[in-house]
Amino acid sequence: LPSSKVVQDPIVNYSGYGASALPVLRIGRTFEPYTWTLVSYGQEFPMVLRRGFHVAAADFLENYDAGAAVTPIPTRHLFIIVEKTPHPFQINAWARRFDRTELEKRLQTWVFLYRASHSNVRIFLEDDHVRVYHIERSPEEIDRLASQGEK
Repeated sequence: LPSSKVVQDPIVNYSGYGASALPVLRIGRTFEPYTWTLVSYGQEFPMVLRRGFHVAAADFLENYDAGAAVTPIPTRHLFIIVEKTPHPFQINAWARRFDRTELEKRLQTWVFLYRASHSNVRIFLEDDHVRVYHIERSPEEIDRLASQGEK
């Protein structure tokens, strides 16, 4: 029914853009389990369970430096969902640190800064609302992370 799409959109898009779900499904089907980490505002977390890892954007920005030689997340693939137009839904506990609009701007800035010193970033998927970046790390980078963890 043509009207069923209209009925579903408010439900699918309640806490984030439904378009953010598509890359999560695609990533989960394309990459081996637990070889990837997704960074997003947070609503994709349940979709990632038993497939990969998730880091909330607020925590990611607080803990990882875009200028570091290697971002210390020990998965081969790192995906970052940036909302071009931030969704109006906010998680109140996170909004105390920065609102969703500020968070998305900071996440985009992180990617720009990372790109300035790294060549392993590409756009995995993009639509009107979101852009998904894919950072693929070499086996050598993963080995360096493993050896740092052993010290």
